[in-house]
Amino acid sequence: MMAGAPTIGHKAATACGRRAGAVFTGVIEENACVEVNIDKLRAVANALLSHVESHRGNAVTLSEDYYWDVPAAVRYDPYEKPKEHTLGQLSDDMAELTRMINGERPIIGYGLVWLAAILRRLGEAVEC
Repeated sequence: MMAGAPTIGHKAATACGRRAGAVFTGVIEENACVEVNIDKLRAVANALLSHVESHRGNAVTLSEDYYWDVPAAVRYDPYEKPKEHTLGQLSDDMAELTRMINGERPIIGYGLVWLAAILRRLGEAVEC
């Protein structure tokens, strides 16, 4: 791993408004951020998906398709209660991800948003 690579956790980087190594104390701090190490995130995702697969098999049926979401513009503002919601659809999210994997559309970062919606529901639905 490269020196200075970001890590998953509650430690903030100096550029985020906290001193390096500062740990979240429960007080909301301005300019606080979380750094994500992609290698660690991939390892955790692989471990969790392998765990689900070993208990539930290679496919899991989710009984819900539609979900409520909060627009990104207000999702991360702890001082403002969201006043609006949008409706998402897991089957649509899966279709877009499948199109990317099949080469029918380019791989884009926003695919992580579609993947996150599916993983959230999967995590809520599986019991293992």
